[in-house]
Amino acid sequence: MTKKLSPLQVAIAEHICQGMTTKELAEHLSISENTTQNIVSTIMLKLQAKTRAELASKCVASGIVKVKVEE
Repeated sequence: MTKKLSPLQVAIAEHICQGMTTKELAEHLSISENTTQNIVSTIMLKLQAKTRAELASKCVASGIVKVKVEE
């Protein structure tokens, strides 16, 4: 990973890992879809991810996002 994520970026990354869409994220955070997409794009640049799936994978692999395993 190249750069550290801000607390907001980590929170958005966690929601992306849960499968939230840009629209759902925007509604959840009470910000515009455009602003949400800009934040997602910044996270993708920082983590050098080309897709949201790759972003999620890198977040989990690097420990940015913790996976909860239900037994």
